[in-house]
Amino acid sequence: MKNWICLLLLAAPATDISSFHWLAGTWKNVKTGEFEEWKRVGNEWKGRSYTVAGKDTTVSEKLTIRCKSGACTFVAEVGENAAPVPFKVVQAAATGFRVENPEHDFPKYVAYSLESPKNLYAEIGDGKKKVSYRFEKVR
Repeated sequence: MKNWICLLLLAAPATDISSFHWLAGTWKNVKTGEFEEWKRVGNEWKGRSYTVAGKDTTVSEKLTIRCKSGACTFVAEVGENAAPVPFKVVQAAATGFRVENPEHDFPKYVAYSLESPKNLYAEIGDGKKKVSYRFEKVR
């Protein structure tokens, strides 16, 4: 993780929507079994976190990455917030990115890193507290 952070700090912010192609697919949280799915829809990447119980699918989070005028934004829609929360993409590399919103209560940052073609690491935090997630690609 330390090596990834060092490389990420040297990277420039993403300015093109194709920078996020490595997110494509369905990822399963190895601890909780929750899924995170990403696909490109036009000029945006759309993501969602969900659980499956029998025939029921419950979506807990909707995510969007969009780029405009040379800047990219990550937007999270979760039930705990009355409105979607935008985060600015501040660092991006070939297989990782970090977004920040210092005005948001928690998290203030979100970071993703592709550790291998089948393993994704994500982290959210505020500088004092952090929560990490490990995913395996299922399709």
